[in-house]
Amino acid sequence: MHPDNSTLNTAEDQELLTARREEAISALMNFRPTTTREQAESVVDGLSEDVKERPELPHVITLEESFNLGSEEKTTITFRNRLQGGFLTHLTVGKDQKFGEFFPIISKMTGETLTTIEKLGFTDLQECISVVSSFFKSGRAKTGVHSK
Repeated sequence: MHPDNSTLNTAEDQELLTARREEAISALMNFRPTTTREQAESVVDGLSEDVKERPELPHVITLEESFNLGSEEKTTITFRNRLQGGFLTHLTVGKDQKFGEFFPIISKMTGETLTTIEKLGFTDLQECISVVSSFFKSGRAKTGVHSK
């Protein structure tokens, strides 16, 4: 098991993580029978490294390119809500994915309007997409705010 599971704080979370890890190792070994247990563990543990890169919510991005939206100057965007399956219903999976497909997800995770998201500069949009993408990785993120 990966030594730093600070985002998992209950025995139940640890038990779930152990079970999921074993499932992933077994799946890799079954998919490619020549894979040793050590190789499968290395791959699975390498994937769990990605979980640490996921930001804690709420996550504030200071915009490199601020803009005016009506009388309000937008200088930050805050991700408040965890990624939910319903945000993904329109998303194309595969190489034909478009930037615009992330806009509704960013909107739902931040509470900002689509108009606001559409006005983001490219660098800021890339960072927002990076935050959303980090939630696609396996594991659980620390969350400070939960939406219902």
